[in-house]
Amino acid sequence: MISENSRYHDLPLRKMKTSSGKEISYLARRFIPPQDAVSIAGFHTVTPAERLDIIAHNSYGDATQFWRIADYALTLKPSTLTQRPGRRLAIPMVGPSFVPLPESEEGDS
Repeated sequence: MISENSRYHDLPLRKMKTSSGKEISYLARRFIPPQDAVSIAGFHTVTPAERLDIIAHNSYGDATQFWRIADYALTLKPSTLTQRPGRRLAIPMVGPSFVPLPESEEGDS
């Protein structure tokens, strides 16, 4: 259902019932790991006209892993990370893509 390189791949599937009794399946909410829980593989200095997907491809061998760099930088708009040449980006090591929470903390019924 969800590709293995997606940030949502390992999230648990949850179910809830609406007031009419219809069951709805959804992915649990994703909370990114805190920065101090993530190891850094290295750093990259942004060059003019560079894109985050290219940096991810060069760092991980997979352009779709750009979200790992964006998550570590705590940005909701990844394109902002490459707008300023000279910016130093941390390249996090591959690890868990979310912090799991118990079902009771997710608001499930």
